[in-house]
Amino acid sequence: FPSHDTPGMTTFPFIDPKELQSNDDFYVKLRYGQRIDNLAYQYLGDGHYWWVICSLNGLKTPFDPSLITGSIVRVPVTVSKIFKILEEKNIKITT
Repeated sequence: FPSHDTPGMTTFPFIDPKELQSNDDFYVKLRYGQRIDNLAYQYLGDGHYWWVICSLNGLKTPFDPSLITGSIVRVPVTVSKIFKILEEKNIKITT
């Protein structure tokens, strides 16, 4: 599937973050050592949905250097809208 252009790394499909945003989304302020996969597990029920949070925030990888303590990260209430958008764009995801 299409991915961000990170040298030597194929990560997840790129979708304009504005397409994924919802009024139901909420924000989390990153604490020291907090990782995107942990946020995905805590709020979405599965750490494998780290790419959903990255996509929603326009991040190229879950290790994006802009993710520092105190960063504000947008988190969806559910992944269903994002999977629907991927389906409409005929982008297949395997988890």
